[in-house]
Amino acid sequence: MAWRNVHPAWEEMGPGGAQSVFLRGDAAQTAPALAEHWQGRVQTLYLDPPFMSGGRYSFSQRVGAAGWQGDMAARIRRATYADRWSEGSVGYLAMLRAILTGALPLLREDGSLFVHVDWRASAHVRLLLDELLGSGRFVNEIIWAYQSGGRSKEHFARKHDSIFYYAKGKRPAFYPEAVGVPRGPQRRNHLRRGEDENGRVYFAITVGGKEYRYYEDERVAPSDVWTDIPILQQRDPQRTGYDTQKPLALMERLILATTRPGDAVCDLFSGSGTTAEAAARLGRIALAGDQDGDALHLYRRRLGLLGASFRLGGLPAWEWDAHGRVRIGCQRQGDAWSFALEEVALDAPEIPAPPPSLLPDTLHPVDAWSAGFLEGDVYRALAFAARTAKEPYLPRRLTASLPEGARPAVAFTDVLGRTFYWAAFPD
Repeated sequence: MAWRNVHPAWEEMGPGGAQSVFLRGDAAQTAPALAEHWQGRVQTLYLDPPFMSGGRYSFSQRVGAAGWQGDMAARIRRATYADRWSEGSVGYLAMLRAILTGALPLLREDGSLFVHVDWRASAHVRLLLDELLGSGRFVNEIIWAYQSGGRSKEHFARKHDSIFYYAKGKRPAFYPEAVGVPRGPQRRNHLRRGEDENGRVYFAITVGGKEYRYYEDERVAPSDVWTDIPILQQRDPQRTGYDTQKPLALMERLILATTRPGDAVCDLFSGSGTTAEAAARLGRIALAGDQDGDALHLYRRRLGLLGASFRLGGLPAWEWDAHGRVRIGCQRQGDAWSFALEEVALDAPEIPAPPPSLLPDTLHPVDAWSAGFLEGDVYRALAFAARTAKEPYLPRRLTASLPEGARPAVAFTDVLGRTFYWAAFPD
């Protein structure tokens, strides 16, 4: 059989029944595209747009085993987006208005919206949300306070973000017990300590002749000021390469507080893929979109390593470089197929060479790969592998059980952010 570079319109991964979806494209475009199937079905919508910071941001890709073992020289940095607006706040708000107008119809009537910003845009965004949803739909301004970097000598240090929480309808779903922590044994002012007939410790106060008890073991939801979730440091193991990545714990709290297992969670600025991973870990459906190709791969990588089922759309049609070299093999072994990605070589000077001391890495330019079959314009991946800090070398063989008569296919994503699809054809 001969292997040819192909260009599917969709990629699916997992054991089947995939509901989670990533669409590559601008958020103003992906929201209406998702609405074809998901209008009125999303429980929680989280938006982490640019902050109107004026900065330029990039993505850091680890290269080969050396990069995944911590070698800072084995990395490639490439631009992701510039947070600059030719019309200043007017242009910024026009962008956000267009996205929200397309995205709000996705929400259920008891759904929740979270918009994550900082001091630069918070006042503008609060007014915009009041206009679009009505001030009566405002629920909270969550203050996420953190410690990072130095301190200004000209003003108080700006060390918090604002997450605006709005309800779609009058009664948003909210599950405080899912994010609560025990009240704890610390003594409260003006409260007396006691034990009830079952030995449970409580603190009590009497007002107007009525006693109010607060039990030590009761779970209490956090207030609207969160100081217990640290920002990700540069060498944090969660880091996927995006400058503006948010921690899993932050997204897990928002998701747990407003959804149940099986609910849909949507993030239209997917970026590092944190919202999608948090949703998948918690048994929710992860809907996402982003215009950046690295965001597409990070969604695939993070959900693929969890064994989740999902569907990717908006795939760019990368043509294989005639100067590159790839060796693929596959053979049937009983009820399964054994796939071999034996070598991938690229003529790309921006890719750092592997240190000579490392074990031979014939897949040095590859970050992840999968094996499966091509069905019409859909590539269905049944086995997936990606480099990690614990497993910096990619396995060169994967096994998958294909339907009878299926066309074997593989896909791999290189360290330049491109995914190539190959299918087997008769000689």
